[in-house]
Amino acid sequence: MKDAFEAAQKDLLSVQKDDSNLQKEIEVTRLQCNKQSSDILQSLSLVNEEVKAVREALQSSQMTQQELHATVQTLLIERDLLLDELLKNGAISRNVRLAASRISYT
Repeated sequence: MKDAFEAAQKDLLSVQKDDSNLQKEIEVTRLQCNKQSSDILQSLSLVNEEVKAVREALQSSQMTQQELHATVQTLLIERDLLLDELLKNGAISRNVRLAASRISYT
């Protein structure tokens, strides 16, 4: 019976040692997961900032494009008015007027 008790104590010590080792492994793994999570969050934050910058650049580009489109439309209207005036004063022929008005930049 003494031998059985000593064997049980030995087994208990072995289980306690294994349990301690598992707890250390769990703690190391938890720390690694926390570090990886932190790294991922930091990367996502950087990507979010880059997406925001790209969005702002696209919005600015779109505004510039709209402004340029409005300017081109104004210039086309002015061109047509000038061509009409030139035609009315006989400076250009009707064919030239029609040919010039077919040129479009829209």
